[in-house]
Amino acid sequence: MTLTQAQIDEASAFSIEIDSRKFTNWSEIELEQSIDGFSTVGFTAPFEPDRIDFRETFRPFSFKPVTVAIGGEKQFTGFLLNVEPALGGNSRSVRVQAVAAPQVLADCALPENFTGREYCGLNLLKVAEDLCSPFKIGVKFLDERSAAVESFLATAKDHDKVLAALNAKFPKVKIACDIKIHDFLCVLAKQRGVVMTDDRAGNLLFQKSVPTGNSVVLLKEGIAPLISVTPQFNPQEYYSEITAVVPTTKRRKGSRFTLQNPLLKDVLRPMTFRCESTERADAPAAAQAKLGRMFCNVVNWDVDLPVMLDPEGRHYRPNTTLTVKAPSAMIYGRHELLIRSVTKRQDANGTSCKLNVVLPGAFSGEAPVVFPWNEALSNDDDAA
Repeated sequence: MTLTQAQIDEASAFSIEIDSRKFTNWSEIELEQSIDGFSTVGFTAPFEPDRIDFRETFRPFSFKPVTVAIGGEKQFTGFLLNVEPALGGNSRSVRVQAVAAPQVLADCALPENFTGREYCGLNLLKVAEDLCSPFKIGVKFLDERSAAVESFLATAKDHDKVLAALNAKFPKVKIACDIKIHDFLCVLAKQRGVVMTDDRAGNLLFQKSVPTGNSVVLLKEGIAPLISVTPQFNPQEYYSEITAVVPTTKRRKGSRFTLQNPLLKDVLRPMTFRCESTERADAPAAAQAKLGRMFCNVVNWDVDLPVMLDPEGRHYRPNTTLTVKAPSAMIYGRHELLIRSVTKRQDANGTSCKLNVVLPGAFSGEAPVVFPWNEALSNDDDAA
């Protein structure tokens, strides 16, 4: 699908509403969306303290509702978080940050009249719905932003497996009064093999990371639209084995469960962690999730592009895959990677897009078959 420049510009145009009023006097804006974090928006505007409407709009600690659309399509629903005036020479500006509606779950514990919540025989979504109810935040598994998950699941059986995990009931879980809601739900979500983010409407969204096989684009070093690929390595977080420890309690005998890293067999680098109380019923699942996150933490790449749209004219989104060949970033052959986050930016110089990509399986507890720098030379497609 080939778009004209006018169509690309129209599909990439940002618009902002603050407290249901359109705000157009911004100079630069950036939207970040992630598979495992809540969306954020940052923008800069002239600082105009003599205007009453400006003072009211950007009043600190007001938590005013904010929505952002790109190309007329809503991409973000949240609230105003921070306002920072800046003076420089003869210019005055204000830097504004907004966060997705479910961010309150990461900031706060339960209100006093909800403390001491204990859940017996409920599934993940039911627990989340109750915990989100004081904040009037909806809970979903699939919506328009992650509907692609359905097409990426290879068979109906795969889809049923995901739903079965979500419907599996926890025997007994309890949230302490001083625990932030997001931290508590993260532990439960890992046991069910799903991750949390927000959807365009500001709901809390649980989703399964997509498998490989449906790459949205092939990017090659030195060929437009790819600008650069930058790797980040963290070898100190790379382990040969991961052991989950369930402590002994008055009611339960302790246990240990160890998973081996199939890609590090000749070097001993063990890691042991203690399962939290909500993980004790499923230490193997906790260890599996920890293994996947290890691969997410030890290596990732930033992919810089001048456009927000893929070759089919669709916006790049988290929880999709792309194929990259970038020898300078140690991706020596074509390798399919998972898009963890997407950062879209617009200013006076135009638009840009940064994709942070990780190894497939990082959010489903699966070890990769091979690292991109260890792939066979037959995967080098230069002759093709």
